[in-house]
Amino acid sequence: LEKTSDGPLTPKDTKSKFLAKDAWNFCNDYYSFFLSPMHDVIMNHAEPHWRQGRNTDPRANPEHEKHADFVSELSTLHKQRMGRLQKKLAAAGTAFCAGDECTYADLFIYTCVTTVLNCKGFTAFRESCGEEGPFAGCPMVLELAAKVGEREKVAAAAGIFDQAPV
Repeated sequence: LEKTSDGPLTPKDTKSKFLAKDAWNFCNDYYSFFLSPMHDVIMNHAEPHWRQGRNTDPRANPEHEKHADFVSELSTLHKQRMGRLQKKLAAAGTAFCAGDECTYADLFIYTCVTTVLNCKGFTAFRESCGEEGPFAGCPMVLELAAKVGEREKVAAAAGIFDQAPV
């Protein structure tokens, strides 16, 4: 993405590029330490093997004696990471993560947030978060995701999240 300087979501200046890269790195971390392990829980992939740059965790199996602890750890990781993103967005004070223009990093944030909010496999996780939901205390994260979701091409494809388990 960074090598395609003329793409519609490519940051236009140096500061925006660094901010977008920082948000992209956040999303990679969030994916690796929350979304991917939750995929294992949802799909019951608990057999040990190397996947997505990490070992799967046998605690993803609902029959494992420490399964509840594992899911609780994932919930904590989600809250910590989204809280960190909320603080970054608040400190930036801009419409999107890298300024006033939507970037590929904003699209990645949208994908992470919308996966948790809409994919069927996350229903139990959403319910475990209570009435406030999984993004309690993160209004700017939700606002950013909503703004990205309003983009014509994104809105046209958004229904896929409702159909997907993960």
